[in-house]
Amino acid sequence: MSELSAEPAEGVANVRLSSEGPVKAGEELKVTIEVENRSAHALHKLRAITSSESPLLKGHEFLFGHIPAGERRSWSQTIKVDPSVRSRRDEVTVNFTADGRGAVAPLSFPVEIQGNQRPLFALRYELSDERGGNGDGVLSPGEEASITLSFMNRGPGESVELLGQLSNEGKGVAPGLFIKQGRVQPERQALKVGEQGELSFAFRVKEGWREELTKVFMTLVDTKLRESSGELLTLPIFTAPPTLKALKVNLKRAGASGGVVELRAQPHQGAPVVSSASVVTADGCLTPQGECTWYRVKGSVGWLWAEASQAKVTTERSVELEPMFSISPPAVEIEPVAHYLDATEVELKGVARCPEGLEDVMIYVNNRKVFFLSKTEMKSRTEASFSSVVPLEEGVNLISIYARHSEHRTGHELIVITRPKRSKD
Repeated sequence: MSELSAEPAEGVANVRLSSEGPVKAGEELKVTIEVENRSAHALHKLRAITSSESPLLKGHEFLFGHIPAGERRSWSQTIKVDPSVRSRRDEVTVNFTADGRGAVAPLSFPVEIQGNQRPLFALRYELSDERGGNGDGVLSPGEEASITLSFMNRGPGESVELLGQLSNEGKGVAPGLFIKQGRVQPERQALKVGEQGELSFAFRVKEGWREELTKVFMTLVDTKLRESSGELLTLPIFTAPPTLKALKVNLKRAGASGGVVELRAQPHQGAPVVSSASVVTADGCLTPQGECTWYRVKGSVGWLWAEASQAKVTTERSVELEPMFSISPPAVEIEPVAHYLDATEVELKGVARCPEGLEDVMIYVNNRKVFFLSKTEMKSRTEASFSSVVPLEEGVNLISIYARHSEHRTGHELIVITRPKRSKD
């Protein structure tokens, strides 16, 4: 064997990919390497391994073994492309090793991945204490309640695998709730643009709780595409029995300008607006100091609340409530760019949108901030166009665009651009 291994042997390699064009994220890519021994001597213990700046494409091994003179051997590897992978193009190099004086020149080829369009989740919720509580719509120590989370996909992509999560605030803050059911998968997983779904969480307020407020994170996550939407909710806790006055009145928006009555999920100014109507019917009001501060209105599964200072009694007839999916990260849209560029910079143009208002827009290249647009520089807080020439390093550039509404509500878009590396020679 040592005499044979000492003889020079040379092979030529080629590659076949199962996809002629870009492979779609979530699908499989079959890579087949074939080696032809064009020399007069055998190749011994021939093997190869891939290298790439993409973690998905590096470290794949091809084992050819013994290839007699004039013959061919092939080996295949199937690579599962995660659904969350963004559009990108990467170079792959296959390096060969063999025993003795056998040699096969390195083989390089590009792999292009087409990322999936992403869903964008808009949320609303209603709280109910009908089961395990007294049904008055407000929380008290020891009371059990549920949160029904409704969600809509505002697109542009379809969801794959959804999970709802409810958790206490954490960060050293004492939890006010005992979460009984905090990880829930909805029945509907694949939501197309405009489609809606629903799930429910269950919890109990701790018996010894004495604070006026507690906070919980409510999140909806697509675990396959790694997209999420959520908010830190503030829940009022009534440690003393609430002064709830029974009544039945119709309400419309206070002031001469008209408009709609906004209904919040909780009797608290920090609670999100989850429904509205031009005229609503209230069946009670909170009167902690003898005067009405919040009107109570029946929602689809729980109670909703209209701030008394923003509503007035009317003789007009009530109308059907309009659900408002007001909890949503800003949407970020970027004009198409090439994913493989032999350039030192690229111009990015886009727009960020958020009906509840934008705080800022930022661009990072490989974790380095290269662009910042503050709310004071925006012509509109609900829709901000931006443009920036960003630098490109040799190799892979991960360009992250963030649009913030608040600390807990941020829209994100990721662009991957590969700039070829120059030889050091």
